[in-house]
Amino acid sequence: MNCFATYATAIVMLLHIVFGIVEMVFWPRVGSRLLGTSDPRAVKLTTPMAINQGLYNLFVAAVLLVAVLLGSENIAIFGLLFVILAGIVGWWTVTFRIFLVQSVPAIIALAFVIARI
Repeated sequence: MNCFATYATAIVMLLHIVFGIVEMVFWPRVGSRLLGTSDPRAVKLTTPMAINQGLYNLFVAAVLLVAVLLGSENIAIFGLLFVILAGIVGWWTVTFRIFLVQSVPAIIALAFVIARI
């Protein structure tokens, strides 16, 4: 992969590491804000889901890390398409903000990978 493609893919990877850590470790602290509720029962009820979701984000980060370390455009395309699809589903099922935060950086990185920039 070329310079911009590598950096953009690494940024998406770092975002997913942050997402994973927040969901797996800090959910009890930030869950109410992210859920848009002050009900502690909602946070407690969604904690297992957040941990599972965080693990998936770390798996995505691992795929992108492999792509960056190997310089593999094919692996990067696979991982970035996965991120884009997940962001579209997040938009469809939860909020447009998920698409903006998750898919837009991945779309930019994918464009760099495909354009070989």
